[in-house]
Amino acid sequence: TPTAVATTAPTTFSTANTLVVGAGGLRLTATFESVGVEVLFGGDANGNAAAALAFRKAGEGEAAWRAGLPLWRTDDGSAATGGPGAAFYGSALLLEPGTQYEVRVTLTDPDGVSGPATLEGAVATRAEEIAPAGALAPTHYVRAGGDDAGAGTSPEAAWRTLEKAVRAAPAGAVVQVGPGFYAPPAAGSVRREPLALVAEYPAVDDAQEPANAGRRSVVEPAAVSSPAGSGGPNAGAWQRVTLLGPGRGGAPAGAPYAVWRWAESPVAGAEQLGYAATREELPERVAHWAADAYDLATPAGWAEKLYTNRSYNYGFAAFGRDLYLRLPGDRDPNALYLTAGAGNAFTVDGAAVRVSGLEIRQFDNGVLFRAGATFGVVDHALLAGNHHGVHLDGVAGAPSAYGSDHVIERNRVVNSGLWSADQAARPSIPWTFVKQTITNADGTTYRTRRVGGLSEASGVGGQGGAQRVVIRHNTVEGTFDGVNGFHSGFDRYSMRDADVHDNLFRQLVDDGLDVARGSINYRAWNNRFEQTLTVLSGPADYGPVYFFRNTAWRTGSAGVAKTGEGEGPGSTFFKYGGSSAPTARVYVLHNTLWTDRTAPDGTNGGAEWASPGTREEAYYLRNNVLRASKHAFIATGTPGRWDEDFNDFSTSDASKGVLYNGTEYDGGPGRTVAAYRAASGQGAHTNTRAGFTVTSDVQFQGAAAGDLRLAAGSAFRDAGTPVPNLSDRPGADFAGAAPDLGAWEGA
Repeated sequence: TPTAVATTAPTTFSTANTLVVGAGGLRLTATFESVGVEVLFGGDANGNAAAALAFRKAGEGEAAWRAGLPLWRTDDGSAATGGPGAAFYGSALLLEPGTQYEVRVTLTDPDGVSGPATLEGAVATRAEEIAPAGALAPTHYVRAGGDDAGAGTSPEAAWRTLEKAVRAAPAGAVVQVGPGFYAPPAAGSVRREPLALVAEYPAVDDAQEPANAGRRSVVEPAAVSSPAGSGGPNAGAWQRVTLLGPGRGGAPAGAPYAVWRWAESPVAGAEQLGYAATREELPERVAHWAADAYDLATPAGWAEKLYTNRSYNYGFAAFGRDLYLRLPGDRDPNALYLTAGAGNAFTVDGAAVRVSGLEIRQFDNGVLFRAGATFGVVDHALLAGNHHGVHLDGVAGAPSAYGSDHVIERNRVVNSGLWSADQAARPSIPWTFVKQTITNADGTTYRTRRVGGLSEASGVGGQGGAQRVVIRHNTVEGTFDGVNGFHSGFDRYSMRDADVHDNLFRQLVDDGLDVARGSINYRAWNNRFEQTLTVLSGPADYGPVYFFRNTAWRTGSAGVAKTGEGEGPGSTFFKYGGSSAPTARVYVLHNTLWTDRTAPDGTNGGAEWASPGTREEAYYLRNNVLRASKHAFIATGTPGRWDEDFNDFSTSDASKGVLYNGTEYDGGPGRTVAAYRAASGQGAHTNTRAGFTVTSDVQFQGAAAGDLRLAAGSAFRDAGTPVPNLSDRPGADFAGAAPDLGAWEGA
């Protein structure tokens, strides 16, 4: 296990204006390419202290020290109740794996520093020690024709079930899983010892493309129905039934509603369901309706609401083991293969468990890492139709408990049924049905929110998350969110030190990345976002969030279904959270975010509000190119929350510009770029041209086709400013007189 943490105990502090630093206030944490920094301190009640970061490889000379971005000061007041209290946070970025680094933090305060003003420490980045799956020598085997009474130690004596492998394989075993369809381990089968479950033929190749069709190891729930007469599992299980509605929400009492029922299905309380023409084909998601204590408390009440509400009229509901269903287009389920599931395919609560190459479909969570899980790996998996492909669970408390050091790499996470390029021919589940509520027949709003919440699928999700998680080289397509989480009730360290890089997020119905308050040293770089509703969403607390050298193309709401009444979401590159507490720093550096979608399907603006409130994150932008279709950017006049320069903001809407502090700087009299600069005190080198309106996209090699590299002679070449740790070394980080704007240097 690589050394990932170097720490010393914190010190009790005073509350004077003088910055008080304890000798043990520095903590360093490491992933493959990043080092996270925490400096606990006391005093500085007036909040004017600062911390500078520098780093170098161990053993290098004094001239080798490199500046990092400034650490971010944050204070949640927890010192008064025995919590960690005030701290500086930050990261050294783009480091070499398996390398020892020295870190220096220099503290300053106009009111003086009590204790050491310079703190130094060392930590090794994690080595690239994950072996290729093909290099793992199997010690045990699972085969579709095997027998759990066998020894499991050869293909001829293979076990039949994954349950046997999870329960019986010795610590450190490598279990090869052959082609076929497999039930998941039982709900109580939690793996706590090292294990590798490796598909004989991986479902996804190194480029995250589907592979080995017809030879995959498919993990699916027990509730699989087949076409009538097919001889497949549970053939013809669905029966047509007519239910009489109770008369709610403006619907007539006693009206008949025809739906399909699978009585006593093998899965109780199914929450995910999909259908396909063949068993091998990936299922199309069907909307789940959540039962409640009101109109949706009974099958008849559900059927009535299904048919009479004005928002969405298809989906399924589970009442115990009984499933009730209406497919889009009123298709006959007995002519299709349906898969219904709940719970987790695999649950891990120990060290060094790897799931490699499997196809996992239609569960709440494909792989669940609990708080006791460390150094888990999910790779080359095809995760289809699940609520979360991978789920990361902490344990809330004081302090909270988290797993750590998981790697999620080279997987393909897919959902269908949420995003559609042709809503008329192939309608998808409306965003508002999933995130909000429905409208009754009489026009009133139904009292239960998030009726369809279990369709809010994501590539990686979590309750509290884990620490030092690396999510890299994945393709996430057609889900609701790319990476999200829920952090309420957890302490500040939830999802600390996350590295999300070199992923493709495509056709997402909501957020590419939703930091959701788990944002201390959240680092995202070299990601590509295509046709997503948003790119980065708050609210974030503490921080800093690092968002650098990412690209987004055709951001907008096209492909996202509206309700029957035409309700749908707005789109934006960044979503502020109105309740960032304590305020988080968001570093936005060297990104190219571009859309040619026009109203109403394009971006509302470079940034928009995600939640009510006046405590937005503190954005810091340098060397970005943002091309929107409404407001080029929406910025606030709150002191300290808007710090930008050397950017290019543009919009295709001639009536818009940058909306700053409520004023639209659209190029009209008194609303020019110069006027924006004067009002904001920002952007002295932003938009060197006359206005914010797009006049040409010739700065790129082929933006309309998705190529956002800079064209020869682009005005964005050499138009930036050096950024510490990213673009501050002439000849190494940039060529020419200055760094280029956007995600690529020299391209």
